Amino acid sequence: MNTLLTIITFIGVFIAYHTSQKATLQQPRPLGIWLQRYTRVSKRFAVLVLFVAFLLAIYMHGLAAGILLESIQLMSLTGLLVLIAPLHVVDYRHLLLLFPVLFGLENWIG
Repeated sequence: MNTLLTIITFIGVFIAYHTSQKATLQQPRPLGIWLQRYTRVSKRFAVLVLFVAFLLAIYMHGLAAGILLESIQLMSLTGLLVLIAPLHVVDYRHLLLLFPVLFGLENWIG
């Protein structure tokens, strides 16, 4: 369940990153172009996704632990995205491969 929470947070951060005017998107994909064209809708959707992630974290871990966990995830994922996105090292295919592996490990270990 924590993997799903991380993916939801990453989606919200990803959308918010692509709506930023300061972000340098050298080779924007069609989704990135759409997010930059419709920034009002995209920003609202990013806030909604992050709010859902916060509520899910609070539901799973309790009030204080959920807020702390989601705040740490939000800061970590934002920092990683700002550092790694301009390098074009990680593609969506990598994330689609990584998600089932992490989800399986989480359920197998936990």
